[in-house]
Amino acid sequence: MIGADKFVSALKPERQTLHATQRYQQGWSDVDMWNGDRFIADVIVAVCRWKRSDKAMSFPADMELEEWHTVLQTIEDGFTEKPGEVTPSQQSWILLQTYFRNLWD
Repeated sequence: MIGADKFVSALKPERQTLHATQRYQQGWSDVDMWNGDRFIADVIVAVCRWKRSDKAMSFPADMELEEWHTVLQTIEDGFTEKPGEVTPSQQSWILLQTYFRNLWD
């Protein structure tokens, strides 16, 4: 994902090909597993961005679309890598836990 891509660009071309093949075949590569927390956080951010796009169609029945987009934005902001911050905000963790089952489409 995003964090691993910075590292992958420094690898030899044959290693880059190996990791690209691993991602294609299994959805993750060795590089992603070396920094698993960042990989998972990057996936969460990508899901939130996609769910706020015009491609997504569903949102929780008990809220309006704008409110859902605000929840997704808060989760995304909490899991986006920031200098000096090691872990996502408590609020983003709570929202992810609360709405985890609503991240389908």
